[in-house]
Amino acid sequence: MNINEIITAAKTLIIPDKVESYLSSILPKASWKEVIVNYSMFFIITLILSIISLLVRVFLSSLLGTAFGGLTTGATMGASSLVGGLIGVVISFVAIIVITIIGVLLLYLIAKFFGGKGSLLQQFYLLSVISVGFLPISIVLSLLMLVPCISCIALIGALVLGLYMIYVNYLMIKAAHSLSSSDALKAMVVYIVIVIIVVVILFAIIFLLGMASMLGLSALTASKPY
Repeated sequence: MNINEIITAAKTLIIPDKVESYLSSILPKASWKEVIVNYSMFFIITLILSIISLLVRVFLSSLLGTAFGGLTTGATMGASSLVGGLIGVVISFVAIIVITIIGVLLLYLIAKFFGGKGSLLQQFYLLSVISVGFLPISIVLSLLMLVPCISCIALIGALVLGLYMIYVNYLMIKAAHSLSSSDALKAMVVYIVIVIIVVVILFAIIFLLGMASMLGLSALTASKPY
């Protein structure tokens, strides 16, 4: 997508009445080249925002450390925050790519189950356009979250945007797969339920692993001879 197409997408996707017709109109433009370009743009900008957020956190950690413990403490806290943050950024970046691909494939299979007629390419393309189209708003919200006094407002805005994007994805399913409103709604509900179940299972596994680690450490400490 060029800059004019991005602006058009950004303006149109925030108008509920125009979303479905817009997505249907750009469907003939679908190509794997466009998909790769759009998602590359999305992932790169997401990575840049993550790095900016990390640098702000490192700066604040160094500032707090210096204020309460001197330059040495500030430098130590800053370095620790930077190393941990970089690892987190890399893991998050890889996770976003993997989760995006799995999510698109899962939604495609569910749409097909309900009689979807679109191709994987068409769905990938429309989702890539949606991702890029919402980038301007996402960038603004991400930067506002770095400002302590208005971060809560930005978080509420992000939650509202997330809910609206569910509706946009519902319209995307209709446009990409020529589904009726009821079938598209069923597909979206099934997708959301599956995602929620997977997230709950993952959190449960992480919690149990954490508990097992803590119990193991406690047992080791208790058995340590004095």
